[in-house]
Formats: sequence, structure tokens, C-alpha cells
Amino acid sequence: MKLTAITCTYNRPEAFALCKEYMANQTRQPDQWLILDGPEPMREKIRHAAISGAIEGDAVVWFEDDDIFKPGWLEWCAAQMEHGYELAGEGLITYYNVSRRWAMECMNTKHAALCATCMSTDLLPQLVNVIDSQDSPFFDLRLWHLSVSKRLRLTAEPKDRFIIGIKGMPGAKGYSSEHENMPEWGKHDPGMDLLIEWLGADWAKRYAQFHTPQTEVEGHWPNFDPAFVPVDAAELPWHGHLAGPLVAVVQYWDGDAEEAMKLISVLEKNRDPRFLQVDAFRSTGVGYPKGPNEAAETIMRTAVHNWPHASGILLLEPDCVPMCPGWDLILHGEWSRAQAAGKIAMGSYRPLGTKHGHLNGNLIFDPLPMKALVEEVGPCPPDLAWDLFYAEKLLEQGARTGLIRNLWRERWVPRERILTPECGKAAPVLIHGVIDNSAWDISRENFNRYA
Repeated sequence: MKLTAITCTYNRPEAFALCKEYMANQTRQPDQWLILDGPEPMREKIRHAAISGAIEGDAVVWFEDDDIFKPGWLEWCAAQMEHGYELAGEGLITYYNVSRRWAMECMNTKHAALCATCMSTDLLPQLVNVIDSQDSPFFDLRLWHLSVSKRLRLTAEPKDRFIIGIKGMPGAKGYSSEHENMPEWGKHDPGMDLLIEWLGADWAKRYAQFHTPQTEVEGHWPNFDPAFVPVDAAELPWHGHLAGPLVAVVQYWDGDAEEAMKLISVLEKNRDPRFLQVDAFRSTGVGYPKGPNEAAETIMRTAVHNWPHASGILLLEPDCVPMCPGWDLILHGEWSRAQAAGKIAMGSYRPLGTKHGHLNGNLIFDPLPMKALVEEVGPCPPDLAWDLFYAEKLLEQGARTGLIRNLWRERWVPRERILTPECGKAAPVLIHGVIDNSAWDISRENFNRYA
């Protein structure tokens, strides 16, 4: 079995120098190393190589020039191809920005990023079709939708993975926004402690020279204006349809029932009934994304009938935490301004997930226009989260707010991690996604301090 490695590179000499070292350290060398040098887009270089006959092996693996590949990667890829898999790769990819020194772990458990993918060359015609079908550099997800035999390697700890995706190297920048700004769920790593843990000190220190300290606030997201204005209760527009309360609907299924009941109890005890009412929806769907999809779509279709008095529906999953007294008043005021500006939804913006990013599903929506949107777009497919499916429409008609903070699957969250670019030093009032008790600890401290 012959293995071809493909490296696309352009004007990244520091990155490519390290790439050559990672290749030299592989326990299984490629039979062909195809280096596609020259200007982007990368997708066109790969497409040309696929149709020109330049790829000689039985399988091809992408060995990107600015990523870390541990020694056994190509050997593992070759073994999967020899076992008969047509597509193989490593999920749960970890990225590290060496310029800004932040890290993030992706929860890709059904596909691998292109830098972590190996495939049979029998699939080259399908690869060309995938590239041609979507005018985007991010064709790896569509590639993994092919109906072929697949193997995805999933490991719990980043240090045990073959690949660390590197962002922020000098030279030509990559496509994704993470080459500059830290994503909302990233983790600052000023001392490179995480990279040292994953690679060892000797290799990690090779990247120390690429650090470029920044003085500006990181994390600003482009092309989407926030609705945030500092709240003064005396100036809130309590008139017309804006006078109605928000209704917080906690959506859950059996596995989340205990956590949901805790949240409902806290919401009931820490609210002003003029601004917030509380309800719940139990989904019969289990797991992700089936559970939240069923709950959210049902609530969006029926909210106008179930809560006709509401100015907005605040969708909440059980891993949400209110952060301070008056949080309901503050959100109500923010939503009133967004609604007065013609917005039908308001939530925390995430720059990933779709081409233009999306509003996280723990958001506020206007019942009547949201029902019309859901009926216009149609039902969400079972393998895609609803907020991603409706992302384009929600971004067109929605507002971003820094008052809701999304920290998806994070733990041990300190106070400085809950700040948002829109709010500056003023903390948000609702946190989503923290998987331990650290957000609840901050919440209790805030309620005791400011009550």
C-alpha cells in the first residue's frame, strides 16, 4: 500500500521548516510527499492535484504545513487504509494559537478536520465533487458526509492525540478567524502551560518565539453589531407589546432532569415577575442534537399560542446560570431595544459552526416572527443542531448581545473568562455551557455581594 502525503504551503517558511521536521520524525514515511506550493486557495490546489494524476499512492493524507504531527500519525493512517477503511481521521481536534497564546478543543465527534484526515485515492472523484459543490475552503465536513467506510479516532486528552492544529504562525494567514482572535470558548495560556503538557517542553519552546503580545481586547467579532446599551431601568420603553415579560423556558430530557429542576428553582427565586416568568419543556428526544432540536422547534412553533402575553421567549438549556441580581430586568431591557430595532432573536454570537457563525441556541426570540421563520425554512435535519440550521436567517434578523455568555463545555472558569467584548469589565448576566460548578460559585458570590 502506497501512501501519499499532501502539504499545501505558501509564504510560511517558519511553519514549513517545522513541518519538515515533523515529517522526518514519522515512524512511517510517505511513498510520495506532494508539496503544493503557491498562492491560495488551497481547495483549488488540491482539486488540480486530484484531477491531474499527480497523486500516485493508494491513499492520501493531508499533512498541513502549520500543524503539529506526532511521530505515529502516518503509520496509524496507513494501518486504517490497510484494514479497508476508505476514510479515516482523528476527531476532537485541539487548536493552539502561538501568536496570541490561547487553546481550544473542538467537539467534532462525527468528522475530522482536513489536517487530520486520510482517504483512499478511490475517493478522488468524490473529493472533486465535494470541492465543486461548495464555494468554501471548509469542505472537510462535507467530505465526511460521504457514504463510505470510516474510522474516526477519539481520545479524551489532547496530549494523547496525534495532531495539534497550530494557528497564528508568521507568514500567509489561514482561512479561519482563529488565526487572529480567540474564539468565545477558547482558553488563554500565557505561560504555554497547555502546549508544554501536550507536547513536552522541548517541542513547545520551539513556538515561544512566535508570541506577539496584544494590548487590545481580544475576541471582537466582525460584521455584527451588538444591541448592548448600559441599562437604566428608568429609561426602559415600557409601552405597547414591549411591556410583556420574558418567559424563560427550560428545555430538557430525562438525563438532564435533575439539573433542569435546579435551574428552574433558582430562576423562580431570583426573578421579578414583571420582567420574567418561568416554564419548562421536557423533550422526548434523547442526546445531541435530537433532544434540543425537538424541544426548540416545538417551542418555537407553539410559543405564540402557549405564551401569547410574552414579549420574548428565553430558551434555556439546563447548563445555564444567572449571574447577578436584576439579571432578568437587564435582559428584558436589552431585548426591548433589540425588538424595537426590528430584531426577532438575540443571543450570544459564535464565529464557528457555519460559514458566517451563528447565534447560540440559548437565546431570546419573538414568538410570532420566529414561528413564521421555522415554517418558512422547514424542519431541521436530524444530524444538525437547530441553531446551526437556522443560522443564516437568525443572523440576518438577529442581534448579538454580550449579556449572554457561551462557554461551551468549559470547566474551572475564572471571573476573567466570563467577560465579553461587548460588556468590557461588566460581566454578562447569563452564562451557558460550563460543565462544572465554577459558574455557580461565581453566581452565588455575585448574588450575595450585590443583593
